[in-house]
Amino acid sequence: AETTDVWAPFRPLTGKWIGERTGMGGDARQSVEWEFVLGDQFLQYRTTTLEGDDPHADIGMISYDESRQKFVCRAFFSEGFVNQYVGTIAEDGKFIAFTPKSLENGPPGLRVREVITFDGDDRITQECLLASGDEPFQSCVLVKLQKSD
Repeated sequence: AETTDVWAPFRPLTGKWIGERTGMGGDARQSVEWEFVLGDQFLQYRTTTLEGDDPHADIGMISYDESRQKFVCRAFFSEGFVNQYVGTIAEDGKFIAFTPKSLENGPPGLRVREVITFDGDDRITQECLLASGDEPFQSCVLVKLQKSD
């Protein structure tokens, strides 16, 4: 029996990425490092502002919930927020969206969505979108990254 690699859409993310962040908090240079950890059962990422007026860092851990057949991301931010998302992958694998399930330490009614778009073999765009209540999501941070290793 042939097994399917559920992590295949995420494997191109592994490694270090460097690029430019624009939007809320101002412009900055940013790095993101992705790696499989704990026996390759989880995908961890670390984001760090390299240059800019608004220092930021976050750490995320993505797991695969076999019972729901869904990816779940738990993200911890230097500003004190903790988000839990459920991931959806486009059929062509070029787009991964994490929709909110819960938010800790954020304003009541705030929803956060994270989107990763593959722009080629060595380029990705990460976008953070915010919404309040039933309002539609609006972009608040856009990061264009290039693989550096």
